[in-house]
Amino acid sequence: MIKQITFLSFLLMIVLAPLNGQTIEKLDKKGYHASFADENNILITNNNYKGLELYNLVSKEEVVLSTELKSGKDVYTENKQIHFTLKQGVVASDFEGNINSLTVPKKSFSAKETALSELNTSKLAEETTILFVKSVNKLTALEIYFSNGSTKIISPLMEGARYLKSEVSPDGKNILIKQYGGNGYVINADGKILVDLGYMERPKWSDTNHIVYQVTKDDGEIITDSDVYEINTGNKEVRNLTIEFNGIAMEPSPSPNGDKLIFNTPEGELYIIKK
Repeated sequence: MIKQITFLSFLLMIVLAPLNGQTIEKLDKKGYHASFADENNILITNNNYKGLELYNLVSKEEVVLSTELKSGKDVYTENKQIHFTLKQGVVASDFEGNINSLTVPKKSFSAKETALSELNTSKLAEETTILFVKSVNKLTALEIYFSNGSTKIISPLMEGARYLKSEVSPDGKNILIKQYGGNGYVINADGKILVDLGYMERPKWSDTNHIVYQVTKDDGEIITDSDVYEINTGNKEVRNLTIEFNGIAMEPSPSPNGDKLIFNTPEGELYIIKK
């Protein structure tokens, strides 16, 4: 029995150890809900999603894209175009802040969904892929949009389950879903559960085989602890990426290449993990 406990403890140490060569760098910039526009630029907003700003990690230059309420809530970058929502509709801006186009979104469509729905499907692979997914029917079902123009509505979990924001895998084949108050799952386009990821909060694809997420603790009123994790969807190995970080790490968002991710603290301090 003693050997078994020692071996299990050793395995746990391996799983929870930070990645080899990993570094955590604090930025000389504050913000919330940060995401990568590309490898050298991040998008940040306020805690209440008011306004949107582009910040260059190399030059430290800042470009204010919007000061409107909710303009930082649903942002998407495609082909060097930053799509976000203003009062008059979804706009596309370049990295200098110039508005290049404006599209009135379809009902309930986000900036990301509007941008993807306008992609030239002839440029996509001949194989039909998943473009995007959104929750419908009061969050009790998922509507899937495919590159060939077709759609499908599924309810992969038990009746009554509610789905928070879902995300398509980088290869366009599978979907990461998050049950309200419950686990994360990887499913295919038919709704079949491929991987039960366990409990997680704010999950996002890091690459085709990895997902980053947070797990928080609170005292009933405020968050008292939070760490950022990465899980391998193949062998379900979990790594705590902020085990050596002395603070509350929240809202992880990976770079396009998946070699780094950004997170913030409740105070708006920004950090980048370089793998």
